[in-house]
Amino acid sequence: MIVLAPVGDPSSSARDDTGRPCVEADPVEERFRGFVQGRGDVHVGASQVVSLRETAAGYEQAFHALAAAKSGAEHYARFRPQEELAALLGQTGRDWAGKLLAPLIEYIPDRCHDPDAKELARTLQFWLMAYNVSAKALKIHRNTLSARLSHIERLLGCDLHQIRTQATLDLALRILHYPRSSSGDHQDSINALLNTAAVRLWAQRQLTPLLTDDAQQSLTTLRAWLASDARLDMTAAALEISVPGTRKRLLRVERLLQRSLLIGPSARYDLWLALRIHDGHDL
Repeated sequence: MIVLAPVGDPSSSARDDTGRPCVEADPVEERFRGFVQGRGDVHVGASQVVSLRETAAGYEQAFHALAAAKSGAEHYARFRPQEELAALLGQTGRDWAGKLLAPLIEYIPDRCHDPDAKELARTLQFWLMAYNVSAKALKIHRNTLSARLSHIERLLGCDLHQIRTQATLDLALRILHYPRSSSGDHQDSINALLNTAAVRLWAQRQLTPLLTDDAQQSLTTLRAWLASDARLDMTAAALEISVPGTRKRLLRVERLLQRSLLIGPSARYDLWLALRIHDGHDL
């Protein structure tokens, strides 16, 4: 559901005796909270307020908030913004991202009716964000989606079934949304980009709920799942437990992180990158 609401002028908001803006209740949030009361099977996750051109980002935020709502007593949650890794790297990482994606960005189809570079990049972006519903979102047949993804693999010389590839491409696509730095401080190496104090702090914040003694089983489960390219069957085999048992453990990880894992949009890419950075491993 998308709620269209006018954006008020902060300068015209009511102020208290000290001149500070008065804190007013959000009527949309109040409506959501009221809606879930007494409905045990209903959960609502809400994004931050975004512009229409950022609807995709809002959807992703709401999806993560929904994962938090399912584990909370109120059955409602608002997305808690966290700094994106792409935002940290965007201005200095465009050279790396552009070089990695160049075969896709510069692609010219042989036939005029074939998908061009822009459409293939859009297909990849949708699939990475919401792989389970990307064909429907793109309004194409699943066989068409499969053919496009195979074509992208050939162009980029990669295996899209590997989470390493997915996380790296997702980061590169996000970085290209940010303007190039005017300082001239550019990097064309991903490992150099990730070797900064700010990035290490970002990784620490992503993993903090899993770094306590009580969460060691959840951290082990997450590591096994990511090492198995996010496949439940391979994860279950690695942990020597059943697939339903693996799913329950991952749902527990979702509750700890308050992020969606099993269904896209998923935090799996952020967490794969965060673990690599935290462990000091190159990409």
